[in-house]
Amino acid sequence: MRLARKINLWLKGFLVDFLLKIYGVKIVEAKTEEQKKAVYRLRYQIYKEYGYIDPDDFPNGEMKDEEDEHSISFLALKNNQPVGIIRIIKGNKKDDFSPFQVWQVNFHKFSYPFSKMTEISKLGILKHTKNKHLIWWGLMKRVYMWSKRYGIDQWIFVTHSKLVSRIREVFDTPVYEIPLKEEKINIEKVKKMGLQRYLEIYHPRPFYIKFKEIGKTGKK
Repeated sequence: MRLARKINLWLKGFLVDFLLKIYGVKIVEAKTEEQKKAVYRLRYQIYKEYGYIDPDDFPNGEMKDEEDEHSISFLALKNNQPVGIIRIIKGNKKDDFSPFQVWQVNFHKFSYPFSKMTEISKLGILKHTKNKHLIWWGLMKRVYMWSKRYGIDQWIFVTHSKLVSRIREVFDTPVYEIPLKEEKINIEKVKKMGLQRYLEIYHPRPFYIKFKEIGKTGKK
């Protein structure tokens, strides 16, 4: 059964690549300064569209934070116009990852080498883009392939329940909530990131998935 699920996941990925090509969408790693600027501007535009941020917190029209210094961003281009983004944060210690800065994580119940995990963040697609679901798949596939290449064992991310359900469906994997010592949040860090509005609207939580469980039934 697990082999069948893995084959199904591979076929989904193949189909995504095929359809993205048909619809004129390509996904590239943002390596140049110009591409990185495009990521920060698009990130601002998307978060503004969805009401996640107060635009006054970003007067230059770019959304950037200190985690961008040790991260990789992928940019979805439709007919060479930026429409979607996703970011992978790499690290070697807990302070490299924003969930561990915002929440008081219980590391007695959640312990794993930080160099073997990566944080998925800043995923977004312009609201009125056609084939949004397909582009979402394409962005997630790039993260999957990158993680596989570099021996990542865990993904951590902050989101709300609706997206958790989608991740379970797409990757056919259990999704776990990161255990906390208490509910207290570092609100100063949230303000520094400019995400207090997002926090108030969606009440997100930190989650993780185990890379080795991708392709299993995601009922957790």
